Amino acid sequence: MTLHYPVGSVHPAKRMSKNSDESGRTLLLNLAASDMALARMFVEAARSAYSRGDPHEGEFARLRAMKSYEDALRSVVQLAEPVKESISSDLQHLRAQIEWLSTRTDATSDISPKIDERPPSENVSKLVDDKS
Repeated sequence: MTLHYPVGSVHPAKRMSKNSDESGRTLLLNLAASDMALARMFVEAARSAYSRGDPHEGEFARLRAMKSYEDALRSVVQLAEPVKESISSDLQHLRAQIEWLSTRTDATSDISPKIDERPPSENVSKLVDDKS
């Protein structure tokens, strides 16, 4: 027995695929937003620690902010261009804040980071190269 669908309707399997794509994009966008919020929180924690004179905690929070920023960027790279453009200024602002924190660590260069990571520029370049 063959099922016939009314003219203009979409086969249920195709509808599910479309819904799955939309939910995947929504999930990526929510994940990126969550990672960006987390990065902002760590930026504030780092600023607070540096202002208290606690460079070890400041460095730890700064590195966590970098990681959260990179996680957000990883999600954003997978989104459609219009969505990327809509949040690019937020990402640029966040990156500028993290880079500013790096200037604070120059004065305390004897601190050994508690997290072993590559510089963010290497990670970002790798993400962009991998996506191309």
